[in-house]
Amino acid sequence: MTKMAAWGWRGGEDGGAVARIVSAHGDYYHLVCEEAEGEALARKKKSAFNAPGAVKPMTGDFVRYRYNAQGESMITAVLPRFSWFERRDPTARRKSQTLAVNFDTLFIMMPACEPVSRARLTRYLALAGDMGEAEAVVVLTKADLAGADEVRMNLEAVRANGGGVEALAVSSRTGAGLEEVRRHVAPGRTVAFVGASGVGKSSLLNALAGEEWMATQEVQEWSGRGRHTTTSRELVMLPCGAMVLDTPGIREIGMVGEVDDMQAKGEAGHRWRRGGVAPSAAVAAAAEPDWRVARLGTVGSTNEEAREGEPGDVYVAEEQTAGRGRLDHKWIAAPGESLAMSAVIGVEGLDPTHVATLPLAAGLAVVEALEGAVEGAVEGGAARLALKWPNDVVALPAPGESGREAPPPRKVAGILCERNGDCVIVGIGVNVAQASFPEEIAGRAASLAMLGANVTTEETLEAILDALRRVVHEWRRGGLQAVHARLAAVDFLKGRFVSVYRTDSDPVPVAGECGGIAPDGALVVDGERVWSGEAHVAASQPL
Repeated sequence: MTKMAAWGWRGGEDGGAVARIVSAHGDYYHLVCEEAEGEALARKKKSAFNAPGAVKPMTGDFVRYRYNAQGESMITAVLPRFSWFERRDPTARRKSQTLAVNFDTLFIMMPACEPVSRARLTRYLALAGDMGEAEAVVVLTKADLAGADEVRMNLEAVRANGGGVEALAVSSRTGAGLEEVRRHVAPGRTVAFVGASGVGKSSLLNALAGEEWMATQEVQEWSGRGRHTTTSRELVMLPCGAMVLDTPGIREIGMVGEVDDMQAKGEAGHRWRRGGVAPSAAVAAAAEPDWRVARLGTVGSTNEEAREGEPGDVYVAEEQTAGRGRLDHKWIAAPGESLAMSAVIGVEGLDPTHVATLPLAAGLAVVEALEGAVEGAVEGGAARLALKWPNDVVALPAPGESGREAPPPRKVAGILCERNGDCVIVGIGVNVAQASFPEEIAGRAASLAMLGANVTTEETLEAILDALRRVVHEWRRGGLQAVHARLAAVDFLKGRFVSVYRTDSDPVPVAGECGGIAPDGALVVDGERVWSGEAHVAASQPL
């Protein structure tokens, strides 16, 4: 067997003129080829790839090349692919996005410890329906974190909705199910892993390899998600002679300011501190897509369901069992009582500092959508909704008797935004019809019904989508500055004495009188600008 045949080449003895890309880093590619002892460093020949429609090389491709033992080799052509996995680009461009090429088996990976997302499974299998000479297998990971009945039910759900696709359950930690997986892992064959960030792709690779090929960290107990995610495609040769093509998961951004924290050493962070940048003319001319609403039954999290969505997709759950808020908080939506929804908004072309203010714009949209429902609903004075930086919509109670301290505000809705490629998933949860809450949160939560508003979850959804389209349209064209005057009018913290615990591990809070939300999204406290954290109002301060 030639070296290239061992790396999956199917073209016979022509392997001497062929190399395979094992990793790509910008303009540089690492190749395996007959001439090089290990890997060869290469760049693509510009003239060969400047033509319209030219296929850009990527990890897993077989290519023609010119070898240079003393320096950089040159890629001259990409050879026809025998298999491919593509999805529509999650931006308004609607181009295809190739995730993996030249593989024999596609492992579609989903966690066994969560209910199977039928929407995601259907989308994966639809894409896998046209991927050339390859088979698809659904692999349910982290089986050790689920009970036997839960694993069985998830396997049955995949088989019932997968059109005959093979389904396996595996635990990389205990080794359960690995033998079934290894049936698809043979010398000269390539397996591609696809799945959301944290689903366990790298852990399964480690288990198959028998050693630590990828650095992983302990799973966070509260979420079951790994902290490490693959950030580039890499073709790995296992000791058994099979190859695994590992692909990146989906990255996230947090709430306002957390992009700045992550990019504090980069130019984008400095631009934000100077007040951000204006969107390009092309972005300013973009229009918001029509909303396409997908109605789901019981799901863990609508944000998770939305990870496979495209701009304009909206996911609404009848019941949400594991919704996430900021700082590990939970948001549970019971059937008929709460609205749990996620809207996908395209942000291609926008500066990261612009994108990072979207949660505040979305919060303003929720306030404006709901305020009509509660206006004047409380006897003795109008209850008013406000936005508590950075992501809570709270109800301000009507004024109490003179001289008495007003009760604290109560949370009605929350917003969680997460970055997903060139999109942001805007997750929104609203307490709509609850008549009461558990004792531990009764003093901090309220529903629209408790405020006297007689609205349904469907009416609430329609109002939010209308407001979200309008506000995002303004925000896209002019940044947070375009809606700042209205944001300031509903700013709950402005003028109050607050303590803000920052999310940068600084144990000392920023305390003082709040000057409100600045046009770039920072919270001004006693003259200091805070980019991310959790704010608390002094308990003794009257409302």
